[in-house]
Amino acid sequence: MRSLSAVIAAAVLVMSTPGSAGAATKTVKDDADDGAPGPALDISAATLDSKQGVLKIRIEVGQVDSGGMLVYLQPKGGAEYRASSDYDANEGTLDNTLYKGNAKVACKGLNAAWNTGKGTVSLRVPATCIDGGDYDKVRFKLLSEKANGSDNDFAPEDNKGYWKWSPYVARG
Repeated sequence: MRSLSAVIAAAVLVMSTPGSAGAATKTVKDDADDGAPGPALDISAATLDSKQGVLKIRIEVGQVDSGGMLVYLQPKGGAEYRASSDYDANEGTLDNTLYKGNAKVACKGLNAAWNTGKGTVSLRVPATCIDGGDYDKVRFKLLSEKANGSDNDFAPEDNKGYWKWSPYVARG
């Protein structure tokens, strides 16, 4: 009886311990050199981390350079959103914007960090900006653009090389 009580107490402790419970993460990989020629903004991987109150998207690229990064987000059963960030190698981040369809959405706390040393682009989207935070799961896909606005690379892709959505990620 005493060992059963210890097991129950341990299970309650584990279930009530804050931490990764409730946070969900999904990483998608992309082949190198499958976009426009050269390493600039060539997506190699992207991770969506759904934490309490915020979606964090970290994109690994061959090289950070002037251009744009677009992250498409779609809550299950909901409309498609597009978080975009434009970057200039000489001036830094120029603009961060969220759209629902073609309509611009006010999103306090939307930001991006372009890290030339690590070859990453990180976007932070407050969960309240996506359907008012009232969603269960979200999926994503990405598109990088050259400085002139032309498409550069996309991820994830299916086995035939077509752009597709990631699996859904539970809300943290």
